[in-house]
Amino acid sequence: MIIRSETPDFTTAILDLDGTLLDSTWLWHDIDVKFLAKRGIPAPRDYMENIKTLNYEIGAAYTKKRFGLALGEKAIIDEWHAMALEAYRNSIRLKPYAAQFLQFLAERGVSIVAATASDESLYLPCLARCGILSYFSSFTQTREVNRDKGAPDVYLRAARKAGARPDECIVVEDTLRSIQGAKAGGFFTVGVADPGSADLEGVIRETADLFVQNLGELIV
Repeated sequence: MIIRSETPDFTTAILDLDGTLLDSTWLWHDIDVKFLAKRGIPAPRDYMENIKTLNYEIGAAYTKKRFGLALGEKAIIDEWHAMALEAYRNSIRLKPYAAQFLQFLAERGVSIVAATASDESLYLPCLARCGILSYFSSFTQTREVNRDKGAPDVYLRAARKAGARPDECIVVEDTLRSIQGAKAGGFFTVGVADPGSADLEGVIRETADLFVQNLGELIV
């Protein structure tokens, strides 16, 4: 299927969740800032950008090492998770046109899969509450591979689960590092604007194969 003249024909859509389908990057920004502030540490800009694509385990190890924290990695994860759980269960909403875009793809026989750094205990109840869980045929988490989204591993694994080659997929993401990782795997990339990546929007536009302000622009 071709959704815009700029896109190739594809059978599988590999979608990010946080910042792409879910309006949730504000929450993780708040969690990161509050976690560090509790320990008297200001949140550096590069840290905030890097941490967005990391799962709990890699993110906790990175945070502990970067700031020399005495806190164990499991304790870091537990603190982050407790701060996020209530919001994902009750208040995180979809980004504009997310549900309509998924319906559009499903009606045209496109296989819809997710590639995420998030934890299933967060995203599964959130997607169910928002009414879009049934659209997905599989989920691939970065913990299943060796590297974060700056590398193509998670996208390649998601494509294999869908029985598709990279040239049969599009990857839809909101962060620069993720788009760079997907492009390294030979995927056609679609960048979606998100407030959490606003300061890098110009670079994302230049890097992604296609850039849109919202998912409604992909509904033809």
